[in-house]
Amino acid sequence: MAQEGELHLWDAAAARELWHVRAPSRLHDVAFSPDGTLLATAAGELHGTGADVILWDARSGTEVGRLAGHSGLVYAVAFAPSGRRLASASEDTTVRLWDLELGEEALVLRGHESSVWAVAFSSDGGLLASGGGNTSGTGVGVRIWDGRIR
Repeated sequence: MAQEGELHLWDAAAARELWHVRAPSRLHDVAFSPDGTLLATAAGELHGTGADVILWDARSGTEVGRLAGHSGLVYAVAFAPSGRRLASASEDTTVRLWDLELGEEALVLRGHESSVWAVAFSSDGGLLASGGGNTSGTGVGVRIWDGRIR
């Protein structure tokens, strides 16, 4: 039985676990890179300070990098179809685009009124959608961004 904060990778066809690791903080979302070699997790502690995107080698479960920059929980992650970019959504009201070849933040997108809960790239990677709450608490705001890093 998985415990909170554990990441397990399974071979569904063989019904066996390939690996598992104890993540350093609570996990909120997970995404595979298009080529299947990387796994990104959205992480952070409730009412805490840790907020990172953690990159894992999908074959071994080894942590291969961290993308730090959000000041609140990271709720969602999404790889661009090219696999060279990653978007992350946070309670800090921002969406961040990461250049994975350089391993650094490429762009911070601001415009949401409150926490951002979801991100998704269009199939060609040219657009990025993000969704989050609004300050009045009456609904959800969706924004569409240019998904290309300049």
